[in-house]
Amino acid sequence: MLKKILYISFLTICFFSLMPNVLAFGTSLSGKTNILTDEEFTVTFSVTNATNLLGLRAKLNYDSNKLSLVSVSGLNGYVVTVGTHIVADQATGKSGSFSLATLKFRAKSTFAIGENTTISLSSVTGSDGSDINGTGSSRTINMVAPKSTNNNLNTLTINGKKISGFSASRTSYNVTVDNSISSITIGASAVDSKASISGTGKKDLKIYQNNFNIIVTAENGSRKTYNINVIRKDSHGRIAPADTNNSLKNIFIENLEFDFASDVYNYDLKVSNEFMSLEMVAIAQSSKASVNIEAPDNLSIGLNKLIITVTAEDNSQQLYTINITRKDNVPTLTVEEIFDLIDLIESEIINIDFFDESFSLDHELYSLFIANKKDLVITHHSNNFLLYKWRFKGDVKESNALISTKINFESDHINSINQLTNFAHKILLNFEHNGDFPPDTNVTIFVGNDYEDDDLVNLYYYNLKNNKIELVHQNLKVENGFVEFKIEHASEYFLTKANLITPTFSTLKTYLINVIYTVIIIVQALFIFKFIKEKKVVIK
Repeated sequence: MLKKILYISFLTICFFSLMPNVLAFGTSLSGKTNILTDEEFTVTFSVTNATNLLGLRAKLNYDSNKLSLVSVSGLNGYVVTVGTHIVADQATGKSGSFSLATLKFRAKSTFAIGENTTISLSSVTGSDGSDINGTGSSRTINMVAPKSTNNNLNTLTINGKKISGFSASRTSYNVTVDNSISSITIGASAVDSKASISGTGKKDLKIYQNNFNIIVTAENGSRKTYNINVIRKDSHGRIAPADTNNSLKNIFIENLEFDFASDVYNYDLKVSNEFMSLEMVAIAQSSKASVNIEAPDNLSIGLNKLIITVTAEDNSQQLYTINITRKDNVPTLTVEEIFDLIDLIESEIINIDFFDESFSLDHELYSLFIANKKDLVITHHSNNFLLYKWRFKGDVKESNALISTKINFESDHINSINQLTNFAHKILLNFEHNGDFPPDTNVTIFVGNDYEDDDLVNLYYYNLKNNKIELVHQNLKVENGFVEFKIEHASEYFLTKANLITPTFSTLKTYLINVIYTVIIIVQALFIFKFIKEKKVVIK
């Protein structure tokens, strides 16, 4: 009976010893297996199938002749310390599979290439409030030779011929081939036999640009790209498409400004009479375009057509037309310009403008006009508005007079003039010049504020010596606000619509003669009538 009891006890002990411990947990080490000399690497310490794991203790084994432990960091809330054992603790238990710590090692110089070593955990125990057995783990680390970083080409060829100027450090090349070559074969070899090459082989060529990349990948994965730009000429031998730009960048005309735009192709310009010719420069936008200017050597009066033709590299053309009208009216110059240009001016009249200032025509300037048989027009403006202008003839004898061209529109004798004119509305003209004017001198006065166009006005001279007024010009017509008349000598005048002068003796004489002629005609008519009447009576 005793033997039977002992046998049953033995079987029970064996049974329970063979059953897995449901509370046991596993460990694992993960990370790199191949390292390089002096490389730092990390091993991650993890647990599996843990239940309420509060702490852990395990012996850490590694060859300190080959490896040195650099640092340890706890994970998932565990505080980890390392001595001959690695110990991890936290206040709250954790279940499942999770990482517990990272261990950073450095390979020592004594760890030779081709050797290996093992990092392991043994004697693993845990705690969930009571001891729990754990399984150990290990990781084999191999010291390997570093991979090659050499990604250089040794040769680079097109159709078996080495590219001119090739070097391993130069990564960009331009190669030009004739139009007849429609394909090429790119060949290449690497300096390092462990490197791989892609991008070689037969390549079809289109006209002009063809870019090909040859990529060299070193053993360690680093890459270098070599670029070949193969330029296939077109049938005209060009290495790029012909430039189609046939536009102008700008047009410069000496002494003449105008708004130019490259997309505006027609211009209408007016120039004064002194522009006998033009110096012109036209600049194309493209350096490959040509510019041709068709223009007359000398500008004629009226319309002059200038044509600028821009021819692009592809022979397409764009025309720019400038219609320049040279005026035949009076050119306006300064006194200084007149002395310099009068010999070049074709116009028979030259104008000088004065603004808010007076001007005296001296002997030297007037003699210049007389010598060149040109008329001089002097215009006076106030606030850019034309008040009056003078015209002095150039076909007269030389004048030594200094002619002041200022006209005042007021008089010191206004009371006397008003009495003589019965206060008729008038425009006073007080010429500042003293003495006679050259023959055929004309004056044009603005009267538009007082009279309307087509009004007829009279010019009267005030004779200060006799205190009388004399009619100078009658029925002057207002045109465009101005009245024009000839003037012979300087004095005081006025313009008015009123007829102020009684008939002179000659006028009265003509009137009386006309009356006498009328009386004679009437008498003759009465005599003839009486004669016819008497004759009729005799016949009866």
